[in-house]
Amino acid sequence: MRSAWGHNRTGRNIPSEFPLFATLIRRVDSLQLSFFFNPQQVFFLRASKATGQRPADALRMSEHDIIDGCLIVTQAKTKRPLRISIAGKLAELMARIRARKATHKIVTAGLLTNTNSKRLTPAVLRNHFDEARKKAAAAHPEMADAIVAFHFYDLRAKAAADTGEQRGDQAASDLLGHGNVKTTQRHYLRRGKIVDSTK
Repeated sequence: MRSAWGHNRTGRNIPSEFPLFATLIRRVDSLQLSFFFNPQQVFFLRASKATGQRPADALRMSEHDIIDGCLIVTQAKTKRPLRISIAGKLAELMARIRARKATHKIVTAGLLTNTNSKRLTPAVLRNHFDEARKKAAAAHPEMADAIVAFHFYDLRAKAAADTGEQRGDQAASDLLGHGNVKTTQRHYLRRGKIVDSTK
């Protein structure tokens, strides 16, 4: 399987709980890692997690894709259009993106922009993030292994697992744009069923 970056990608068995994401975002928001992870990277992380979309699809998101309270995403891989309701965490993210763009001379309708206020590209995101990840791992040795192991694509698994646990496997499959729920269950839903202990 090939990734959004054009490289062959084998299956990854990352625990779908992925506690690093919450820790990483919390530390970025509290400025503990802000020197390493800039706002554009944080917005990308949040957009990928909130929508469950592939990195390339997240980078293509535009203000023109927001229609009637939904973010319209046509997945490059499947060509399947999705309407993602802008509510909750995604609504909060959109508000933060708009607030930032309002303070800059933005020359693109893209939701995710670079430091020059142009649409964020895969190459720029990858290069900057790899460097930021190395610096963050060096500065925070207690999280180094988890930071180095972190990949953008893990956020898609995290989104699927959270959605499946909250609203069921079919909802997770719908969010990821899969035509068959079994695909989602086989590749993304690995937490296992919650069961009650003996009484």
